[in-house]
Amino acid sequence: QLFLHVRGQSKAEQVAQELEQEAHVISNGKIIGYNLDLSNLSVVKDFADKILEHEQHVNTVHMLHSLASDGLEVQFAYGQSKLAQIWHTCELQQRYGQQDINAYSVHPGLIYPEITRLHSSKIFTLIYRLMLYIVEKSIYQGIQTSLYCSLSDQAKPEKFHADCKEAKPSALAYNKKLAEECWHIIHEEQLIAAKQRYEITKDIESYKHSTRRKAHGSLHEHEKSNNDTDSD
Repeated sequence: QLFLHVRGQSKAEQVAQELEQEAHVISNGKIIGYNLDLSNLSVVKDFADKILEHEQHVNTVHMLHSLASDGLEVQFAYGQSKLAQIWHTCELQQRYGQQDINAYSVHPGLIYPEITRLHSSKIFTLIYRLMLYIVEKSIYQGIQTSLYCSLSDQAKPEKFHADCKEAKPSALAYNKKLAEECWHIIHEEQLIAAKQRYEITKDIESYKHSTRRKAHGSLHEHEKSNNDTDSD
């Protein structure tokens, strides 16, 4: 299965359907589109919960300057999230590499995002396009490094890749201590979230059980009342 994250559920489903038709997906394969707005943390959480149900992970995303719903400037958070992804890749390889599970960090290059077409300023869009004309990649070009890491034996697990070869990230990227700390923080948050989901589920089951008991008691009283009436 292939999971896509697109802003807007209807657009996500449309893209997934188009890709399925274009790729002639075989009967046991499926492409699923999910809504993901990275500036809305509640939407991000909902998306993550859906993905975790299928044991998948979130891939590369891109966004323009804006504020998240809690007031954080998303560009700084975006850069930090990319660093965290490299750390997470390193930890995944260290922990699961011996099980023939390989993890790679991939930079697809600068791809002209569709969201810029929705920008209210035509001047901004024009300047942005002129600046990127020389360095930007097409979607076809941008996917090549991901395919390289997925299919080529020359790709190096745990390493950062760009333009179908190993690339050099920032000095912080291969800091093993920070990578391990990041891993533990992520999993502590997951444990807290799992515990919260468990408590909610337990409360729901308790409520259902209580409701069933009350309903059973009411039915018993109703039957007893009918029997008493028949006796009279």
